[in-house]
Amino acid sequence: MGTVVRVRWDCQGTVDEFRGILRKYRRSSLLIACARLGVAFNFGPEGKSTPEEERVKAWVPNVFPPHLAVRAKRYLDKNRVIFFQAQLGYVAAEAAATDSASGCFHCDAG
Repeated sequence: MGTVVRVRWDCQGTVDEFRGILRKYRRSSLLIACARLGVAFNFGPEGKSTPEEERVKAWVPNVFPPHLAVRAKRYLDKNRVIFFQAQLGYVAAEAAATDSASGCFHCDAG
C-alpha cells in the first residue's frame, strides 16, 4: 500500500477551499484512490451504493484520524452511512475538473 496522506479534518470549508486541497495532489493519484476505494467498497453497477458494515469498520481507522474515527464508529453503531458511492463520485469529478499539483492533466500521466 502507498503512502497515507492525512487531510486536515478539524474545519469545514467551501467548495473552493476543497478544490484548493485537491490541487495539492496529483489528479491521477486522486482518481486512482477513488477507484480503489470504489472497488474495496464494492461500489458499481452490480455492487451497492453503500459498503457492508465490515468493510466500513475496516476502513474507518485508515481514512479518519483517531478522534474522528471514534465519532464515525459511533455513527456506524447508530446505522448511519459513513461512505457512499456518490461521495466518491463527487471527489473523482472534482479531481478530474480541477488543475492538479502538476498544473497539467497530461503531465499527471508520469
